[in-house]
Amino acid sequence: MRAPSIASALTLVGLLVLALVTWLKMYPDRRDPRNIRYVLWTHGLNRSMNLDDALDAMVGDSYAHSDRLVVGLTKDQITKRFGYLRPACSSSFPPGSEAFSLRRSIWMVTFKDGIAVKLNLCKG
Repeated sequence: MRAPSIASALTLVGLLVLALVTWLKMYPDRRDPRNIRYVLWTHGLNRSMNLDDALDAMVGDSYAHSDRLVVGLTKDQITKRFGYLRPACSSSFPPGSEAFSLRRSIWMVTFKDGIAVKLNLCKG
């Protein structure tokens, strides 16, 4: 009885490794939202992700809906996830709100009472 269960476990591990290698080869671009490093990062499982690459990948990320990575978080939580915020220059914010860019990216976060309420993609 033991031999078939060991063989089944090894087959399963082999299939998982094959799937992982296939995924890595299909989406090698580190700025592709389907790249495994980015997918793991969106779920908090890749702490070594290049944050500039992650922000670039967010532009094309229709699955994870980039808003969910930011909206509802505090400035401290966003800084912990993205590294740093830069003050955004604009006079079009509602009273009592402020905006920051995520690092040097084209993403801008609007805060109200210290909580992120909106994520905007600012294309030039």
